[in-house]
Amino acid sequence: MHHPPAAHVDRLNILDVKTGRFPQDRCDALFAAILIDDEVDEDARLPGDVRLDYTREELDACFQLCRQLWRSGFDRGHLAAISEKLIRRRDLEDADRLQFKHMRAKFKHFRYAHALYGRAHRYPRLLDRITITMGHLQDAYRNGRRQVVLREALLLRLLLTRPPLHLLYAETEAIDLATPQSFRSLLEQDVATMTAMLAGDKTTGRRFHLTRKVIGRQVSFWDTLRTISPSADRYDMSRSLSAINGLMGDLHDRMVERRALDPATYDAAFALPDEIRSRIAALIPAYAINTAGSEKRMPQDAQTADETTRSAGLRGL
Repeated sequence: MHHPPAAHVDRLNILDVKTGRFPQDRCDALFAAILIDDEVDEDARLPGDVRLDYTREELDACFQLCRQLWRSGFDRGHLAAISEKLIRRRDLEDADRLQFKHMRAKFKHFRYAHALYGRAHRYPRLLDRITITMGHLQDAYRNGRRQVVLREALLLRLLLTRPPLHLLYAETEAIDLATPQSFRSLLEQDVATMTAMLAGDKTTGRRFHLTRKVIGRQVSFWDTLRTISPSADRYDMSRSLSAINGLMGDLHDRMVERRALDPATYDAAFALPDEIRSRIAALIPAYAINTAGSEKRMPQDAQTADETTRSAGLRGL
């Protein structure tokens, strides 16, 4: 079992006011949380109520920590070298696989940060493209799909050249942060998406994938928040969401395997496993939101769900 920090920590006491940076141990703590964001912790409990309103300073602190983690983990030379290995060999040794997994995890977390804390609640185009390409690559070399490995590795090499990288850095710097009101609205939309998936006896691959991305985004938020200002409730919320994230990810992996044999299976309606349904049903009341009226304005996940489910259908995109 993973144990939460014992005491609340004020973000102002750990942020270096001169550099605007968090201590390295905060980045390390956040990454440790990310690495277990799909593990089922049977001892995690849901807090009684989830706070919905956050200050601009809190949202800014969350984004700054996510960006600092990404910057510390994005080694362009190392990632380019891995892409060259994949082009030559169509596979990676265990050490390179682990490094690639860790770099992609930091890309994913930073991409979620834009959807969470940016005013537009959207993924930057290049950041999204690189994250997706890394996901396609990881799935392909794990499953021995050598031609897909070659195609995606060539694309990744292209994305790491100077012009795309210049755009990547520009778009990840030019962020207009969300207001507390727009962030609350995003939380309400996420709860509405979860509620909609449970509305019927069955769901579809598209609806399931969309909800899984919502859960992933929520895990990202609570991992970051509990790193900046640890508390027992924030830890338990993070771990409860991680359990759902892991269960949904495992199911989605099986759905993708079946789709490789019969593409029609992915869009067919199916009954949600009881363990996933019951955990999400228990989660929703913690937000204390009246979700009547369903989703009011779907975030980018809904707009891109069709494209995503037509592609690799990868876990954690």
